[in-house]
Amino acid sequence: MAKTTNKTASDLIMDTLQKAIKAKHLLPGQELTQVKLAEEFGVSRMPVRDALKMLIAQGVLEKLSNRHICVAGGKRQ
Repeated sequence: MAKTTNKTASDLIMDTLQKAIKAKHLLPGQELTQVKLAEEFGVSRMPVRDALKMLIAQGVLEKLSNRHICVAGGKRQ
């Protein structure tokens, strides 16, 4: 029997962002906004916020002092 996974919207967003970063579609220092990402993924800001928090905890993204979030490893673009 095939194994099914119940991924949440946050998990799918997190996976997509990680793949985009690895593929260099999102570059170090590039700023990400909850509103824009929510529009792109067709979801509310809540799952986007959760995905961003998880990626910050993993060190993939950085939360700046001005509440902005960017891809880790570079100056903000």
